[in-house]
Amino acid sequence: LAKHDQKKPIYALLQTLSNHTPYALPSNLPVEKVTGLGRLDEHLTAMRYSDWALGQFFEKARKEPYFKDTLFVIVGDHGFGNQQQVTELDLGRFNVPLLLIAPGIQEKFGAVNHTVGTQVDIVPTIMGRLGGETRHQCWGRDLLNLPEGDPGIGMIKPSGSEQIVGLVKGDHLLIESKDMSPRMYRYQLGSEFKAELIESPEQPQMLQQLEAFIQTATKSLLDNTAGVVHGTPKK
Repeated sequence: LAKHDQKKPIYALLQTLSNHTPYALPSNLPVEKVTGLGRLDEHLTAMRYSDWALGQFFEKARKEPYFKDTLFVIVGDHGFGNQQQVTELDLGRFNVPLLLIAPGIQEKFGAVNHTVGTQVDIVPTIMGRLGGETRHQCWGRDLLNLPEGDPGIGMIKPSGSEQIVGLVKGDHLLIESKDMSPRMYRYQLGSEFKAELIESPEQPQMLQQLEAFIQTATKSLLDNTAGVVHGTPKK
């Protein structure tokens, strides 16, 4: 990055794996190992090391000329399961923070934003920060430019053949499975991780949204029309 001539914009991708199984950590760790939590020890040690390594990266990057003109996007492909599973879906595995680091980002949007989104929203959100007219084939939205009062929405499904899906909207989670009637939860992530089964007037609308998403996605996949309207890429 430092050797780039800065004459035109670039996109660079760095994929890290040390905080993912099988946890390929250096033999001389620069951080203290986590102990006393059983099977989580190795995972949390890897997360602690990754946090340290990111800190080292940004300590160097801040000293470079390109830093003031760069948007850094940090995200994972999944979270990891909680010791306590509070709904039929393991929410911990779908709790993935998205970090946007750039001059002016925190000042304009704040340090923490609880808007719900998924990976399909990342590209629109990035393009929204870069400005200008853009074209993309993502189904997502710019998470930092939603209508007033919109808490965000996201579809989640475990990998594999398990026939269960969830629709997250704000702090509500609707779960549908072939083995049970639809259930609505109010959930809370973080250190006080919990969920409670509720009845909500939003449930019929959310169920309609969930089923519409599945039907549209399935048809688009079968017809090979993702991102295309009448032969023209979506804007």
